[in-house]
Amino acid sequence: MTHLPTHRQRLLRGLVASGITALSPLAALAQVPEPDAQTVSPALPLDDQSIAQLRAERDALLSRLTEFLRRQLLLIESPADRSQFLAELIGDPFVAVRTLGFSLALQELANARPLGPEPGKAAIPALKSPIADDRRLAGELLLALAPDGVPDLLIDALIAEHDPAAARVLLRSASRWPTSRALDAIELWATQPGPARDAATDALAEAAKRNIPLNPDVRARIVRAIESKSPPTTAHRIIQWLWGDEPTRNLVRAALADPTQRSAAVQALSCNPEGTAVLLAAARDSADLFQPAAAAAATHVPTAATFFLVESLPTPSTDIRRDALLTLAANLSTDDLLAVARSTPDRIMRESLLARLTTAPVRTVTIPRRGVVYLGRDQATIAGLMMLAQTRLELNQPGSALQALDAVGSGAPQDAKELYLSLRTVCLAALDRVEDAAAIDAPAIAWVRALELVASQPQAPRVLALIDSRFASELPDDLAVRVVAIRRKLGLFVGPDPDR
Repeated sequence: MTHLPTHRQRLLRGLVASGITALSPLAALAQVPEPDAQTVSPALPLDDQSIAQLRAERDALLSRLTEFLRRQLLLIESPADRSQFLAELIGDPFVAVRTLGFSLALQELANARPLGPEPGKAAIPALKSPIADDRRLAGELLLALAPDGVPDLLIDALIAEHDPAAARVLLRSASRWPTSRALDAIELWATQPGPARDAATDALAEAAKRNIPLNPDVRARIVRAIESKSPPTTAHRIIQWLWGDEPTRNLVRAALADPTQRSAAVQALSCNPEGTAVLLAAARDSADLFQPAAAAAATHVPTAATFFLVESLPTPSTDIRRDALLTLAANLSTDDLLAVARSTPDRIMRESLLARLTTAPVRTVTIPRRGVVYLGRDQATIAGLMMLAQTRLELNQPGSALQALDAVGSGAPQDAKELYLSLRTVCLAALDRVEDAAAIDAPAIAWVRALELVASQPQAPRVLALIDSRFASELPDDLAVRVVAIRRKLGLFVGPDPDR
């Protein structure tokens, strides 16, 4: 039986052991009235009223203690010291202090304040605490911190867990780090009513999406176990689609027609290429399916053929179509990207499609049939960069066009060398770097094109003079006519009108 003096001493020792040496909590403890020693013998057990009074005093002291510790944390400026302080609270033998430590650590993370490794290390032993709330809070903190090695620890804790509230938190680790090792525990919680059931179903759906190996009989058992859930959630539909037999998968296809189930069906069908095909087919008749169908296509079937199919679908707006196509194009192979770009008449769209090639990685490349190895870009990427440069020139962006050519480097193949030099000449002339352009052995067509591009700019007369000096009467008739047109525009034409 608890005795009064012993109980008061234990409270005092608990406060001191918790690091509270300031006056306020100890003064509060000192204010607890001592019963009269003549009327209460230390050997006598406490009655119910005395126990209730002590409990009330204890609760008041705990409230003062936790408030004091909160204020202590606010006074600590160094992130390292804050982390150490929280770790000490989390590792404290006093339950209320531990709970406060977990709460404050999670609050720090919610406020985007970084924590060191100490709170996470202090939380690990709590995964085996006999107190379910300790295990739950430790799981929440470790999920948020995700230190090295924590996935296995959390899965171990989940397998051993028997409290639904703690299991609900630990099941999130199974969703985040799916593994076949936890499937038995997950299945158990998924088939039991209670707060952990939905979290367990979510974990099973994630395992299905990650294609975690699972015996077909177990898959069938899980699908049957979740059939009673009404209405089916997104996780249920995912499990039905990925693990169900054909009649079960037909239920997911049919759910597309149910407004209350369409969202769940869409998310389930978006999980694999087969479901993507179903979505793309349905999107032909429903513009509101365009975005999820296009997003699934970008993930599972990013090909030129898919791009053209998505391009043909009805869409809520042209901006939505453009964004979806660019997302899909970002996942295309370079060869497919070139095929798409060549078929795109919209120059702005074409430029957006090809722009990603300027940051394509440089790799070791072997020239076919020659066996020459060099560090550069493959021929498809080079062709795309040249197309990008041409497109940017058409958009009157010579600076950006030159950047695309710079990305080609010295690796332009011989059959594209003339085009490369021509484009570079036009870019330099358009940027008023006529002298640099003159150092390039470019054909007349490049200089005529440069003249047309800069006809209204100050360097136009210098470009025209270079054409006169370098090519003189050697210009083909079609180019000569174009030069005369620019000369007349500049007021520099002298001589008979060539049209007469």
